[in-house]
Amino acid sequence: MIVLYKEPLRKFFIMLPVAIIAFIAFVNSSFGENEGMKRIVLFESGKGGYDTYRIPAIVKTTKGTLLAFCEGRKNSSSDTGNIDLLLQRSLDNGFTWDETKVIVDDGNDTCGNPCPIVDQKTGTLVLLLTKNKGHENEFQIINGTASPRTVWLTRSTDDGVTWSTPSNISSEVCKPDFRWYATGPCHGINLPGDVWLPRAITRRVRHSTTCIRMSYSAMTAGCLGKSAASLIRAPTSAPRSNWPMVLFI
Repeated sequence: MIVLYKEPLRKFFIMLPVAIIAFIAFVNSSFGENEGMKRIVLFESGKGGYDTYRIPAIVKTTKGTLLAFCEGRKNSSSDTGNIDLLLQRSLDNGFTWDETKVIVDDGNDTCGNPCPIVDQKTGTLVLLLTKNKGHENEFQIINGTASPRTVWLTRSTDDGVTWSTPSNISSEVCKPDFRWYATGPCHGINLPGDVWLPRAITRRVRHSTTCIRMSYSAMTAGCLGKSAASLIRAPTSAPRSNWPMVLFI
């Protein structure tokens, strides 16, 4: 004998739209632009001379200045091509922002994955980044038909106004078989004892397979590249978006 529970099903389908509407209203009230909040678009795709902005990071300096970094992808949303590192600064806790400034630009090549760290003791700003040839893609780099991606570091001692010429630190933080290296997205952290922990995702070729790993590498003010925590598995891809980067204050 088959019994059909029509009444519970009817109630379910009646309540389902109500539940969805209630959920959307909750999300909008929690994360939308509410009373007392001001919506500010810092980087908007298709404007400012760049097709797409991706890989954002924001830090607060020891002087209270907010620094918002991202990749400016000149001609498309692709991970390869002409990509610069951009910065905006705010001196009033995010209510107003300076004009966008290009802090790393290698012509038609790729400069990306900004990973800012604030040295809480000295106030020095450390920015890690990666570089590779703009015409060489991830597949070519990993399978060895293009040169490996390199890791670079630049510093600012004036609250992000100016930055040093980036220096190549690949030999200090990469093993010989590392080919694809990402210092971002997001931030590193500053631990007591002048130790910086930048986030890193690395891929290397081993026995015709690709090994991906994510770790935190310890860096000190005077010495880079001392190995740190154990490795954990990381996803091989992340969702892409051309949404504008928005700050709510």
